[in-house]
Amino acid sequence: MTTKAYEVPADKLKFVKGVLEASDKKDPQTGKWIANEWALRGYKLNDAKGLGLEGTNYYIYVKADDDFFKRNEKSIVDVGAKLLSSEHASKVIKKVEEAEESAEAGIGAIFG
Repeated sequence: MTTKAYEVPADKLKFVKGVLEASDKKDPQTGKWIANEWALRGYKLNDAKGLGLEGTNYYIYVKADDDFFKRNEKSIVDVGAKLLSSEHASKVIKKVEEAEESAEAGIGAIFG
């Protein structure tokens, strides 16, 4: 599994969300349903402030196999998302995973 992080400028968010949240479609030629793989795979979308980062951008965190990225990465990059360099991606990935762990610890404390 590979983990990647993408940066989305605030003015491109609606376009990127349009891809991430798109409904499944029926292929008119074959009649088969085409699933939105972003929705199936699952992703995390956070704003910079929610991750303790500066700025007004949003960040997408997704963990998937390389084939998923080969098939789907272009769809969000084409509408404004930018794949982060390894250094910046590591920082965002760490922040998302820390927030996730903190939330899990909080739930554990409640149901303890």
